[in-house]
Amino acid sequence: MKENMDNELDALFREHYNPLKLYIWSLCKNIHLAEDVACDAFYKALKLPSFTDGNFKYWLYKTARNRLIDLIRRKKFEGEMPEHSEPVSPENSPENELIKNERYRALYHALDLLNEAQREVLMLMYFQDMSIIEISALTGKTEANVKVLLHRGREELKKLLNT
Repeated sequence: MKENMDNELDALFREHYNPLKLYIWSLCKNIHLAEDVACDAFYKALKLPSFTDGNFKYWLYKTARNRLIDLIRRKKFEGEMPEHSEPVSPENSPENELIKNERYRALYHALDLLNEAQREVLMLMYFQDMSIIEISALTGKTEANVKVLLHRGREELKKLLNT
């Protein structure tokens, strides 16, 4: 029974760790913080009696996002913001770990130029395959607001990629 659970968790980790880390990195721009937050979310999954019931992916992303928000709030309260622990250059960014194609690098660069809310909903919709309802629940925004952010984000991406 324990071996089956370990295999299940291992498979979930391999499937979700890199996309989750990339999503968190897109919010905080700190690769070490993104790795820590992703690991914390998986650690919480280990403590659950039945971590695969329901929508694991939604639960994992919500847990990681909330942990990041808690860490950022704590840093603000302490008078410091999380800093980049190292400069993020095209050579050492998470995109290059996951994406080798030049067009995708241009897309990631354009996404990085969007405002945070637009970037977040586009990343969740297109890179994490979440529905508008799931994005709405995860971000705390209304479904209408998510749709507006998606529309505006796509329009802005179109402008950025066509120039």
